[in-house]
Amino acid sequence: MAADKEDRQSRTCATCPEWRYEMGIRQLGAIPYVYSWHHLFVLGWNRGGSGNSISTYSAFPSGNGDPGLAGPIFGAMQSDASKSVEEGHEGDLTDPADMGYLKFTYFANYWRSGEYSPTNRFVTLGDRDENLHNPLIAAGTEIDARRIRYVPTGPNSNSFAMSLAERVGLPRSKPSGDAPGSGMSL
Repeated sequence: MAADKEDRQSRTCATCPEWRYEMGIRQLGAIPYVYSWHHLFVLGWNRGGSGNSISTYSAFPSGNGDPGLAGPIFGAMQSDASKSVEEGHEGDLTDPADMGYLKFTYFANYWRSGEYSPTNRFVTLGDRDENLHNPLIAAGTEIDARRIRYVPTGPNSNSFAMSLAERVGLPRSKPSGDAPGSGMSL
């Protein structure tokens, strides 16, 4: 963790735009030699401010359902265009596979957010002098209010992260890695 933190701090420059926005990808699980699945999240990095703060914007399921190993694999075999979006979902506590709804999360400190992993990969979505924190919070809150049913194959955290970037004028771009649901717009 210290090496990653030092690397990010060393890439700060006085002449660069104050804010950098990145899409991060973190591996969640894998079946060796068959498939691995990932979680996407948006980073807002204040390169010019005190402490070089990095905030994360992402989503997780509101419930504790378990799709099993087949869920992510099945999701990778489906086109995101064929997946439905169910709004107003309350969750079914009697259904062990129900993961609840897509729940927006914001963390002011990436290093303590639960998103950090030394194997994460990133792509830069944009460098700007504009702080997109308030628009990101507003867009995340708007998606959250729709109570979209969380489905491991999408709509999921990957759909959320890509849609969040798009809603604030950043490109829909992600690091390489299987991220079912990333092609869906919410």
